[in-house]
Amino acid sequence: MMPCAWTSHAAEILNKHPEVDVGIHLTLTSEWDAIKWRPLTHAKSLTDESGNFLPLLTPRDGDERLCLANADWSLDEIANEFRAQVSLGIARFRNASHVSSHMLKHFREFDARLGEVISDLWCPSVEPALLRVGGACYAA
Repeated sequence: MMPCAWTSHAAEILNKHPEVDVGIHLTLTSEWDAIKWRPLTHAKSLTDESGNFLPLLTPRDGDERLCLANADWSLDEIANEFRAQVSLGIARFRNASHVSSHMLKHFREFDARLGEVISDLWCPSVEPALLRVGGACYAA
């Protein structure tokens, strides 16, 4: 999760182990109350009044916290944020090989357009030629 504080430490450890497959866990939420993270980009439609990601993607029974599904979010801001997260992941992790979704099996289940955004995230420096997103493969 590129927006999180421990990313640099994880890269330091994992870059010493080229045999380990490293994924970039695309993040649009910050669900913990005591630990928060923010977008890497200016993405006001994805954040709360403090600038942190919202706690949830979709509403949960008995949970009154804010969720992205009920916000007036911008597809362009999500695309820019995902691009920034993938770029940072590729720059920091030599073994970056795939992306996955945080708090959701597939982002396209949240909104089908996000599948298209993710399929456009191919970077030629990543091998193999497919990026895996929550188990589904998208061609480069």
